Amino acid sequence: MLNKADKSRYTLLISEGKQVKSNCKPSQTANVINIVLKNNSNDTLKYIDWTCSSMIWKIDNHDFILEPPFEFQDCGTCDKNIVSVFEVLPHKTIALKVYVRKKNIDYNKAEFKIGMILQRIIYNKDFWVYAHYFMEGNNQLSYQTTNLIWSNSIEIH
Repeated sequence: MLNKADKSRYTLLISEGKQVKSNCKPSQTANVINIVLKNNSNDTLKYIDWTCSSMIWKIDNHDFILEPPFEFQDCGTCDKNIVSVFEVLPHKTIALKVYVRKKNIDYNKAEFKIGMILQRIIYNKDFWVYAHYFMEGNNQLSYQTTNLIWSNSIEIH
């Protein structure tokens, strides 16, 4: 579990990218949201996520739909969607992206934050415990908010 001190060791920054059409449903457009996850600690951050789909992302504005690239641009095509460990070295960043689209297309501006469920793996031997729990019905980690870190707020035009 992430406590307040743990959460301060990681920064999630988002910025608006360009608006794109879906490869899957050409009538749908969304904004690319560029995400930078920074590890401010002296230790390597190891966390779990799916290799294709991504249930670790949340959005704080119910007027939006958040979609991972796997669903919005790749039309669900994935060779192997498994729970894996991802790493961010000490004082380094990684770049990620998601797609955000408004449920109601008629809008001028809207503001939101993106959250990431950061389920750390402290000891490699614990991976299978978390991976199993990550996939299990109503107990999925994707439903919990204890390990949720939030980004800055941005406005889509």
